[in-house]
Amino acid sequence: MLSGSPEQVLRSYLVESVGLDRVAGRECQQWLFRPRDALRHGYRLCADMASGLLLRAQTLDAQHRLIGQVSCTELRIGGGVSRDDLKPRWNTDGWTVRESQVVPID
Repeated sequence: MLSGSPEQVLRSYLVESVGLDRVAGRECQQWLFRPRDALRHGYRLCADMASGLLLRAQTLDAQHRLIGQVSCTELRIGGGVSRDDLKPRWNTDGWTVRESQVVPID
């Protein structure tokens, strides 16, 4: 949705600030993206007040009901990150990585 320019987004959505919230223990500003047509879902995004980092993204149906959500549950900004912090918390031994071939179509 936000891969285009702000002008492109505003052609497709009405955008309004809808107050403050807390996500992952941090204060964030909520933004509501209402589609200008029936071909798009709506979105409610919550961005960290200090950094602008997106902390929660919600997808809304035509009646503004929540149908999907991605959200931070724990966040630490600043400081060092050890390699151990980046290791998966589950055993990945024996996993296979498969890459799909992408074929452009016209």
